[in-house]
Amino acid sequence: MKKIILLIVLSVISLNIEAQEVITMQKGQSLGEIKKGAYYKFPTDKYQPFLGKWESQNEKYILNLEMKKLFQKGPDIYTDRMVGKLCSTVFTCEDNFWELKASEVSSRDPNISIFLIFDSNGNSTGMLIFELSEDGNSAKWQVKKKEGVKLKPDYLDPDLPENLSMKKLE
Repeated sequence: MKKIILLIVLSVISLNIEAQEVITMQKGQSLGEIKKGAYYKFPTDKYQPFLGKWESQNEKYILNLEMKKLFQKGPDIYTDRMVGKLCSTVFTCEDNFWELKASEVSSRDPNISIFLIFDSNGNSTGMLIFELSEDGNSAKWQVKKKEGVKLKPDYLDPDLPENLSMKKLE
């Protein structure tokens, strides 16, 4: 009797386990019908020059940029996105940081990536335009208010520098 109950429980559990479908996209390929819950893996080569650890020229800020698998609301899919964390070297990174989200490399200029910035409390605090130099070992950034229709006025964090020069460490 115990074996029958165990067999039934294992059967029910195995029916509810479903592997996530990974769909590898090629450059220029159309999405076609979007499958909810799927992981769409896009080529990440355009992000490679941005990834790594960056330091401001005045050595007061450290920026780490990396690729992460993130859930996209709306189409309910997973994709790889470039995200970052900016920390002041004056404070510990756990207490005082800014998150960079929703990056997109410019279709007009592959040396520019645009991020939304959030403070350590999750408040939106503008957008960051991150522009690589031709050699890819240095960059400059500019913080601006977000463009478009707004439900509430922009808040630009006064502790966030509006213009910085960065050098790539790794």
